[in-house]
Amino acid sequence: MSAIEKRSLSSSAPSALGQAVRRQLRLGLLAALLLSESSSFPSEIHVAKTGSDANRGDAGGPYLTINRAAQAAEPGDTVIIHDGVYRERINPARGGLSEARRITYRAAARGKAVVKGSETVAAWKHSEDRWDTHDWGLWRVELPDRLFNGYNPFRLNVYGGWLNYGEWLHRGAVYFNGQPLMEARSLEETKGRLGAWFSVSLEDKVIVWANFGDADPNQAEVEVNARESLFFPEKPRLGFITVDGLRFEHSAENWAPPTSYQKGAIVANWGNHWIIENCVVTDAKCVGISLGFVPGVSSDTAPLGDFGHHLVRNNTIRRCGQSGIAGYRGAAGSIIEGNLVEEINYRSEFGGWETAAIKFHAPIDTIIRNNCIRKVRGPRSGGAYGIWLDWDAQGTRISGNVIYDTEWAALYFEVNHGPILVDNNILGGGGILHLSEGCVFAHNLFLDCPISFHADERVTPYFKPHSTEEAGRKAVSPCDGQWFNNLFFKRGLESMKEMPGFKADFNVFLGGAQKGFYDSHSWVSKEGALWLREATGSVKLVASLPEGALDHDYPRITSELIGRVPLVGQGIETPEGKPLAIDADLLGIARPPGRQIPGPFGGLREGATEAVVWQAK
Repeated sequence: MSAIEKRSLSSSAPSALGQAVRRQLRLGLLAALLLSESSSFPSEIHVAKTGSDANRGDAGGPYLTINRAAQAAEPGDTVIIHDGVYRERINPARGGLSEARRITYRAAARGKAVVKGSETVAAWKHSEDRWDTHDWGLWRVELPDRLFNGYNPFRLNVYGGWLNYGEWLHRGAVYFNGQPLMEARSLEETKGRLGAWFSVSLEDKVIVWANFGDADPNQAEVEVNARESLFFPEKPRLGFITVDGLRFEHSAENWAPPTSYQKGAIVANWGNHWIIENCVVTDAKCVGISLGFVPGVSSDTAPLGDFGHHLVRNNTIRRCGQSGIAGYRGAAGSIIEGNLVEEINYRSEFGGWETAAIKFHAPIDTIIRNNCIRKVRGPRSGGAYGIWLDWDAQGTRISGNVIYDTEWAALYFEVNHGPILVDNNILGGGGILHLSEGCVFAHNLFLDCPISFHADERVTPYFKPHSTEEAGRKAVSPCDGQWFNNLFFKRGLESMKEMPGFKADFNVFLGGAQKGFYDSHSWVSKEGALWLREATGSVKLVASLPEGALDHDYPRITSELIGRVPLVGQGIETPEGKPLAIDADLLGIARPPGRQIPGPFGGLREGATEAVVWQAK
């Protein structure tokens, strides 16, 4: 072939072979592009007890475990968990990227997908240690270490800072048909107490004895704790995760003070923008939902947007040994609303200065609203509070909550500089422990609720408004508190003395409650009665008010009326720094302009009134 012919061939139209190659390249490039785009499309991942972790994870071939789905889920995906009991720990590999591209874990039917930190135990045998051959109540079982996969709570005790009693207790527990048994100190004590258990650790196993009385444990469901936490991403700082409608039981975490790793049944692990909603969390050894401290990750100087900003709503949290919801700093910017938190430390087995239904350190710009909190227990050697804000609360709002039947105070504000806004709440139980500055109480109902004011020599930080940037430090004294439009029954503000920056007026004192140092336009009567009545899924306020109690010019509570806390230069305002008015009651019903109705319920009338003030979602 001549050079002219070669040149002519190379410049002519592509050969059939060349066209085929190019066509294949184009098709490959298009397929890769479509695959890349499809990977960003939201998808559903299914988990079912009929599935297999070798499946594709779709509706036709679901995974068997939630954790397998948690490794596969990408931003925008929704993991659908079908009915059944899942005995596993969920360790998400990644979080979402934004509100529009969350990773969501949702029960197919609310409350029917159950995640348990326990394992069932069979093969119980009558114990050779029984004290009477005619009494078959004492049984024993051997639990090999392999059952616990590296975390054996029967070899570990609860311990940590501010734990005052019960350090001998193990993190593990025994459950009989869903009910936790009581740990005993000795085998002899177990023999003599129905519903008690005792354990001994050997080299490669744990032996557990339990007193089941007349029941046969091999004919019942008997479970023992085997996992520390249930929903816990090992990787910190994951954001935009939603957990919706699941039931969590039997976590075995340690006591969680702010100086150690704060774990719980559900652990945000210093993440941001989580939504935890419509869940049931029960029988957590210490903490139900932890939004708190992670060693080596938490930072006092981290920008407020880098952590927190969670939404915890419409959950039922009960039978937790330490707290229903807790956390150091990690709750900043969060909203905690619509939850029922009850039976905290209900057996007073162990406890100390962290025991509360909700216990937050440094809840900056946190809103706690419309929750029902009750049945919090604990002896005088440890706390037992409803809501406990400790150290660095600023811009915090507590609104529309119903808190009663707490062993100690319904509210405890410890060494904060404020401002803290407390409005539209119904507060009973052990009273208010006021050890902070800049607290504003407006439109609350105090039911036989003693109020005590204290100073403290501890020097604590305060911040530039709506940030974590420290502005200074100061010892705490009761100052700059304000009390307006509150309704008191049986006990009032009689313990209030002259305090710097305090204001108190336009309150109503009934049934023997006495007004405070500053009340000049407040109304006092020995008559009147108010109480709460429980019903299934609700709480009702029953009131009988004397004539004239509401016939006064009670002011509208606004940012302008309250002003600013001088130390921090911040008033009652939204987390965005905008002024606010208490323009609705605890039911969300608008308060009309003009003369206001004192207390939290705008529908209150002289004479007899009944109203549902909390309803389970």
